[in-house]
Amino acid sequence: MVSEGRQVRVRWEGASRRAVAESAPDADGKIRVRFPDGAEAGVPQEAVSEPKDFEAKEPLHGIQGPLSAQEAAALRRRSEELLQIGDAAAAAEFASAALRHLALQLDGAVEQEVMVLRAQEVWEGVATAADEAGTSKVRFLRLLECPDFRGRQKHGSRNEKRQVPDEQMVPNERLCTVHLGALGHEFQELLILRARCWLALESEQRAVIDCNRAAAVCRLLAPKPPRRAPGVEITMPLLVLGIAMAIAGQIWVGIAMCSAGFLYDYFAQRRAKRGEANAELSEVVSLRGRAKLQQGLTGLAHLELNLATEILGPLPEGSEFKLLRRDIRRSRAKSQRPLLAPADAVKRTWRKVAADGVAVDAFFSQQFREFFAKADITVSDLQKRSENAGDGDKFELGYMDYCADGFQGM
Repeated sequence: MVSEGRQVRVRWEGASRRAVAESAPDADGKIRVRFPDGAEAGVPQEAVSEPKDFEAKEPLHGIQGPLSAQEAAALRRRSEELLQIGDAAAAAEFASAALRHLALQLDGAVEQEVMVLRAQEVWEGVATAADEAGTSKVRFLRLLECPDFRGRQKHGSRNEKRQVPDEQMVPNERLCTVHLGALGHEFQELLILRARCWLALESEQRAVIDCNRAAAVCRLLAPKPPRRAPGVEITMPLLVLGIAMAIAGQIWVGIAMCSAGFLYDYFAQRRAKRGEANAELSEVVSLRGRAKLQQGLTGLAHLELNLATEILGPLPEGSEFKLLRRDIRRSRAKSQRPLLAPADAVKRTWRKVAADGVAVDAFFSQQFREFFAKADITVSDLQKRSENAGDGDKFELGYMDYCADGFQGM
């Protein structure tokens, strides 16, 4: 029985929301509730349910010291349970609590692997020392994310010329501890889960940034592909021997040996592609594509689908990949929307307010400010610039420069 002043969960406006019961059920079976943003509504009694038992305590209640993989998995399962019932705000709170704790804890080693946010780039590095001023000495190792990361991957010469920054002191707000093994896997899963929460809360930019971080972790944890083409040790001798046998008059034997060499090389290449494929990274990229599609960026979402297809290789398609492909088809079937609504037409929904109320780790806050601050120039400003320039392409390019996620060139 719902009583006055009791914490409840209400199914309202296509989502589950936490609220406080203002009255008991009336004669019509409706309950007056008040939501955290101050709004009130009368909802049917069947739309009201009790909160989960674990919600009565703080997410990190009972956890002492560093977060273990088992504790991180337990927090992730609770967050998934809340997301399944439609309460994305509560799910994001549990996921964020775990991520905040993971971002600040060290594994006890003298040198700690970290991700470093540096001028629109995410680097892999090693923190070797820290001071009381809130900075750590970082040795940079490898570039994980940047606007033209995919271009650097395809062109080895460009990647070789990339200059690694010198060792320097970096504010801790721009560092995120990298965890390996089971804890690293949970860290990655929590980022993906919170990105799904941001999508449900209509905070697509936050979802994109969490996907960027999850992609960096995926690349960090993935095994390095072999440098030399597989099968060369067997294929080349078979081809040379087959050609020699054919010249010596043993034509059919030579053809058989050459065919065996090509066949072995074919299967070796397939094994190599399967080894280089990364199903988890493909899912992260697909989720990032869904976030961009939800922003109305169909072209960028299609690029993400192509990238996810390339990363997936011969592996079976995942759920996020299928959802992105389906959503792109649906968006193309519908009438074309404008790239963005005018700045004065943006509405402040309760979902966006709930997303802003979720406490996140310092690295995420810095990353969000780093990339989203570019949107200070409004769409109206860009439209005026385009009208003055008389070139419609400049508006689209301006939008890409100032309002995209900073990684659109991947």
